[in-house]
Order: sequence, then C-alpha cells, then structure tokens
Amino acid sequence: EEKLQEEKSKMPSTTEESPVEQSSPQFVNENGETIIFESRFNLEKEIDRFKSLVQNAARSKNFKEASRYQRFLEKLEDLKPLLLTAQELVEKLNEVKKDMDEAIERKDFEKAEELHTIVEKLEKQVDLEKANIKTPEPIAVSTPITATSVKPSVKASIKVSPDATSIATVPSIATTVKIKKSARIVDNRPVSKLRPKAPMISQSSDTVVAVAQMLANRRGDAAIITDSSGGLAGII
Repeated sequence: EEKLQEEKSKMPSTTEESPVEQSSPQFVNENGETIIFESRFNLEKEIDRFKSLVQNAARSKNFKEASRYQRFLEKLEDLKPLLLTAQELVEKLNEVKKDMDEAIERKDFEKAEELHTIVEKLEKQVDLEKANIKTPEPIAVSTPITATSVKPSVKASIKVSPDATSIATVPSIATTVKIKKSARIVDNRPVSKLRPKAPMISQSSDTVVAVAQMLANRRGDAAIITDSSGGLAGII
C-alpha cells in the first residue's frame, strides 16, 4: 500500500483548471475602487462607461484626462478573453456535456461528477448573461398616406324660390379616397445615442508607424495626437 501511494504521488495530475473555476478578473478604476467582474455583461458595461469618459474628455479638450481614461479602457479591453460571452458559454457548456456523457459511457463516474459540477456552474453563468441581454427597443414606424384614386360623385339639389320663377342647382361632391399603407422605417434616435468608437490617444513624440500599428491592432478609426503639455497637436 505504501508503494502504491508513492507511485500515485509521482504520477502527474491530469486535472485541468476549467475556465469556470478560475478566479474572477479584478480591476481598479479611476477612483481607486476594486471591481470584481462576475460576468461579461458587467465588463462590457464598464467598458462603455470609460468610452464615454474618453469621448467627453476629448470633446472638452481635456486631453490629459482623455489619455488617462484611455489607459484604463485598454486594461478593461485586455480582460475580455477572461470572461466568455453568452454564446461562448453555451458552446463551452455543450462541449463539457459531451465530455460528461463520454465519461459516463466509460464508467468513469469520478470524472463525470467533476464535469457535472462544471456544467452546473456554466449553466448559472449562461442564465446570468442571458438575463442581462437587453431586448432592443421597437423602432418607430410612420405610415405615409398615399391617395391612389379619387372618385367624385355629384349630387344635385334643387331649391325652388317662393315665386317659383328661378331654380338654382347646387352640386355637392362626395369624395371617396382609397388609402394605401406603405411601411417605412424611420430612425428617430438623437445623435447623442450613437456609440462611435473612442479615439486613440498618442504623443507627438510617437512615430507614424507606431500610431498606424496601434490603430490597426485596436481597429481604431482616429488617433488624437497631444504635445508635451497635453494640448492638441493633431489628428490622424
């Protein structure tokens, strides 16, 4: 028995750490507060907040603050691979369920129990992500009225004067209009609701190649170039 235990201790562990069992990523925001992200939705929400901070700071010509917020935003973007989206969680869940079924067929019930625990955690995460998915607001649709045909019908009414010497004929026109409805989608959102990409912040000492690589790697559309004092030097 002692030799058996000794041999088992020498065997390498085959248990792999599941993404579900990894500790949740943490982030220290601009106020020094530590945030623990339990879901991808919460991470995306914080990313949107910092994008708004970067845009507002750049719009008000406060480029030092914009550069500071941009660094926080880049740190948040780096956390994305650590938290799966709802679709990725579903795919992972299906893979683990398949592995659990195979373990049951092999009569490896210890492995099946381990995978069953992971399945339960994944299902909870999927439910959490799906609960946070917002239903898109209905788009306002205006229905223009198009007159396709006008059919006038004339009815004559006769008025007789007391002396019966004059007769006046007064026509009255009754018009029937057929309405044809054609749906046309109209986007009534204000410009403030748009979510353009946040501009990248670079220093005037950076090379053109470095700025171009940054835009290409982060799929950016524009880069704000600041001088040593934090003022606007240019836009690429």
